[in-house]
Amino acid sequence: MTNSTVLVNDDALFFNMAASTGYTVQLVAFFDTSGTGDFKFGFTGSNVATSVRAAAYFVPPSGTAFTAATFTAYNTAGTAVLGTGSNGGIVILHAAIINGANPSTFNFSWAQRSEEHTSELQSRLHLVCRLL
Repeated sequence: MTNSTVLVNDDALFFNMAASTGYTVQLVAFFDTSGTGDFKFGFTGSNVATSVRAAAYFVPPSGTAFTAATFTAYNTAGTAVLGTGSNGGIVILHAAIINGANPSTFNFSWAQRSEEHTSELQSRLHLVCRLL
């Protein structure tokens, strides 16, 4: 992705959710940015989910400590991962979701935080979903 600050659903990091069904989600995404372009991520699903509980842990490129964030709804606005490095960023997401009355799709979305630089996910990605 180049020069986009709008969250876009990743083509590979998604799964379909059945109606009124619970899931656990584990996701690991490694990313690089150019300079201080930084990175932001989000995740979406049905807008009528019965329950969403999630925790994300992330480190910016060249960072040395994890930052944590918790969510009680889908993260449609995105969370910025800020740093000054360019290689070695990571996002780890753990979630428990009970989907609403209609089938929907869980999506991991991402973008760069500023238009001056590029961000990219690396090929080392991991998404696991299980029924609750």
